Amino acid sequence: MPSIVAKDPRGNTINYHEFQGKRFPPVPIQIHDLDISLANLPDIPCRDDDVTIVTYPKAGTHWTWEIANMLLSNGTEVSKREKEESMIEVQPTEKINNLPSVRILNTHVTPDIFPKELVTKKAKIIYVTRNPKDIFVSYYYHVKKIKFYNYGGDWDSFFEHIMTGLVDFGDWFTFTKQWETFFQEHQDIPLLRLNYEQLKQDMGTGVDKIAKFLGVSCNETTRENIVQKCDFANMKQQKGVMSEHMKGMIEGDEHPMYRKGVIGDWKTHFTVAQSERFDEEYKKQMSGYSFDFEKYM
Repeated sequence: MPSIVAKDPRGNTINYHEFQGKRFPPVPIQIHDLDISLANLPDIPCRDDDVTIVTYPKAGTHWTWEIANMLLSNGTEVSKREKEESMIEVQPTEKINNLPSVRILNTHVTPDIFPKELVTKKAKIIYVTRNPKDIFVSYYYHVKKIKFYNYGGDWDSFFEHIMTGLVDFGDWFTFTKQWETFFQEHQDIPLLRLNYEQLKQDMGTGVDKIAKFLGVSCNETTRENIVQKCDFANMKQQKGVMSEHMKGMIEGDEHPMYRKGVIGDWKTHFTVAQSERFDEEYKKQMSGYSFDFEKYM
């Protein structure tokens, strides 16, 4: 059940959960339980060997999580578990506590509510970035397909909405700047930066980087098997099969987490005016920052 029904700038309603002034997905669990998970989040117990994947939504979390799982399990099959089982902001603390080590956690939250012990224990962080224009388009289809958002707006309406930043997990600009500041202030935390576009174009090198960061061996055969199994088409075929329960929450037959996975889909959605408006906002807000994805914008 949503805790608020918001409106985009064109009047289309959209459901969210709101907690302490922040918006989160209106996930179909008891609001009380979600509030408890969010309230406990900064103080959840952490382990020295935890690995946390940090991303803004639609930046490649599932993909990175699968690769890391394969490397740590010394296997080349996609996990039978879902990454949402270790998404720290929506799972009960006891469920996170019961995950076996090494835990590959994941989150879309900003540093202000990030678990404190993940900082003090200097646990590893994998931070994945992606061209925000592609993120916006992927986010639109995510919201449209998942029924509990109950959103009826079109792309132009959603663009206006996401540019306000009043979406779940907050606006992309604030999220990115807060994490960049956090990394500057905590340079002793083991950090691996990954870029979605580079991972897409050369997954083998990305697998090697993740393996080295995790401290596991990865021979050529293993690397090639992981590249094959984590190719988007294979991932979609194996992980995109929805349960009957999930089908009841989704519009259409396509899994919302595995739509296209391509670079540059924004060019088929953004108008010239929208692209120029985004570029101007990016220039204003992100002055002084430099990212690998900028050449894809």
